[in-house]
Amino acid sequence: MKIKELLAGPILKAKDEETLITQDFSEDLKRLYQNGLSLSDRINGIEGDVNATLGTRTDLLRRVHEVDNKLDNVEADIQKLLTDTSLTSEQAENILNEYSIQNKNVKDFTEDLNKVSQRIDYVKNRLTSMNDQLKSLVTGEIPSWLIEKKEILNDLEQISKTTRDRVFNKLITQLEQEANTHYQAMTSGNKSTKGRIKLRKLPNGNYMPEIIDNAGNPLLGLNTSNLILVKLATIMAIISAKGNSGEIYTLITDAPTSVFGEDYTIGFCKTISKVYKQSIIMSKEFYKNQRLKSELLTNSEIKIGKVYTITPSILESERNNRNNLSTKIIALN
Repeated sequence: MKIKELLAGPILKAKDEETLITQDFSEDLKRLYQNGLSLSDRINGIEGDVNATLGTRTDLLRRVHEVDNKLDNVEADIQKLLTDTSLTSEQAENILNEYSIQNKNVKDFTEDLNKVSQRIDYVKNRLTSMNDQLKSLVTGEIPSWLIEKKEILNDLEQISKTTRDRVFNKLITQLEQEANTHYQAMTSGNKSTKGRIKLRKLPNGNYMPEIIDNAGNPLLGLNTSNLILVKLATIMAIISAKGNSGEIYTLITDAPTSVFGEDYTIGFCKTISKVYKQSIIMSKEFYKNQRLKSELLTNSEIKIGKVYTITPSILESERNNRNNLSTKIIALN
């Protein structure tokens, strides 16, 4: 019986009748209807909004196209300028240096103009005040001989001023020539650009040595060696400009050759041998360079007297202070 039941399949039982559930969508439909009524005016204008947006988009695309064309033209002009000029990095740097020099000149001239203008105003006010004071002292007609005397004194004053300026300018020119003679002698062995010395007058009336090129512009990028040589050449110019005055000047320097190369060192020693009758020059370990040492001790143009080495005799562990400082002096020649 069990086998028959399995072959016949399961016996289905009748299900209870399902309970139907009613769904009420009236509130939702009412809300959608009300929303539709509120948007009816907006919906009627959607077509116009779409057309306006499309028009704006077309206008923006046109402007983007115009800007792209302008950008292409600018890039083409830049490429044309680069092709025409064919500037190297060194040439571009020279242009930048030239601009810096001219900009500095503009600032200097502007400052000088302001100072001169202020000085002129001050002198004018002082002259007016002095004339008023002089007029108040006169009670009658001024004698002709007094007027003539005043004119003669004014002429003498003008002559003395121009003579003094002429003599002083001549002296400055002579110092420049002497300084450049020493400077060229000290730098003759070096093949780099070195320029020439110019004594530039400052607003306060003093003069300052500087290096200029052939066009009269300050030469930028000089190293420490050139700057030291400029100062030394200017000092030597003051000595050599006096000629055979009978006065003896001694040069005492603290290791100027420490920043020099071999060429500058030899040129420096040759020049001071001609300018000074005696000198004391300190240096730093030049004797370790055997070629330079031999040149300095044997060159007939270099008048070297005694050469000494000064070395500390204290231990490395005791060099934190100067409590036990001592030195050892050894003659090299």
